[in-house]
Amino acid sequence: MKTMMTHLTFIVVSYALSISRPPFDVANSPITRSDLIRKAISLATCIQLFDARPAYSSNLPPGTGADLTKTGTVEKLIPIVKLEDSLLKVRSLLNSEIESSATFSLSVLDRVSSILNDIPTNEKAFKRLFDEYSDPV
Repeated sequence: MKTMMTHLTFIVVSYALSISRPPFDVANSPITRSDLIRKAISLATCIQLFDARPAYSSNLPPGTGADLTKTGTVEKLIPIVKLEDSLLKVRSLLNSEIESSATFSLSVLDRVSSILNDIPTNEKAFKRLFDEYSDPV
């Protein structure tokens, strides 16, 4: 509401300035540059008032629902370490399988699947792990 009043005040003042000067006689006096600029600013301000829409911003990312009460604690670091450990296990398992044969056996794929079950597949849940540990910016 305050910005609307500021815009309205600016419009009223600019319009008052534009009509406060006596009308010029086109036949005897050419339009000066300052008159043209003043009229253009007045018109642009009026158009802006009638076309005013609320501004929305997406500068901040949406929240992940992270619990920020224990930020930076070991308790919140454990899930990240487990995630890294799971990925390292999968990498070593796949590397050893590649060295032993050219294809992956179903048992190896089942073990990889069971290891990766602990990793969140939802982007919001995945980001929540890191948001709960790190300081909000």
